[in-house]
Amino acid sequence: RAEALYFLHAAAWLEKGEAFRYVVHYADGTSVTVPVQSFEDVADWWIDSRREGRRLSRCQPGWTNSEGKGFHVLRWENPHPDKTIATLDIESACAGTIPIIGAITAELPSESPFAPWRVAMRTWGGVAARRAAGGVELAVDDATTDWAGASLRAATPLPLPADPADGDLVFEVNGGRTPLGAPGSGGQGFQTCAAFALAGGGERSGPYVGPDIEGGAVDADPWTWQTARIPLRRLLPKEGEATAVVGVNVQFRILQAARSGLVVRGFRIEPARR
Repeated sequence: RAEALYFLHAAAWLEKGEAFRYVVHYADGTSVTVPVQSFEDVADWWIDSRREGRRLSRCQPGWTNSEGKGFHVLRWENPHPDKTIATLDIESACAGTIPIIGAITAELPSESPFAPWRVAMRTWGGVAARRAAGGVELAVDDATTDWAGASLRAATPLPLPADPADGDLVFEVNGGRTPLGAPGSGGQGFQTCAAFALAGGGERSGPYVGPDIEGGAVDADPWTWQTARIPLRRLLPKEGEATAVVGVNVQFRILQAARSGLVVRGFRIEPARR
């Protein structure tokens, strides 16, 4: 089972269109084809020094030798992380492009209560919630309203420390795509609230809180993630003894003029920062 597969690959004599493809076969007899498009999912092994560090739309430089030649890395999000991968085929597109595959490795599926493939999602205000880029993307379009958002329901409760003041709710955030599918400009404003299980039974939600974001804001680089942190004491409901987090809401504030989505992942509880 895998959350994602990583392909360290390149190509020679690259032509436009599909360069080659991977076919992932699952143990239940089903399969998924992963087309590899030239100049998007793979680049030439002869990496031009003038273009070094330049990222393609879906892959990035992964390794170069002393002469600047090398491979790119493509991360493929597995649509079926609950299935066992049995075999993998590599098929040429039978054109002029020569595939070069250096390595393939797997990202194991997270067993966290908030793993993207395990959470139940509900949205409002014109947001579409979907698994993407290793997290949950809150995708927007031209009809999405201010204060739109999504509720992420944990697969199992996430226990609180004995003294909730000793913990922070921590997660990673990244900019999503624009309605046209391009990387966003960053700077998304959002807030978070949590739903808690109570000691006496039942649930209760606390207030919405703006997180402390590493670097001060979501940046415009789709390849980097910022850590967001909120003290649990700020999220707790005013009444009842909370014992576990059972859900998290992520809500946009005022959408920026160049509107774009938001991707969140890795909800967890860490020791509080003092």
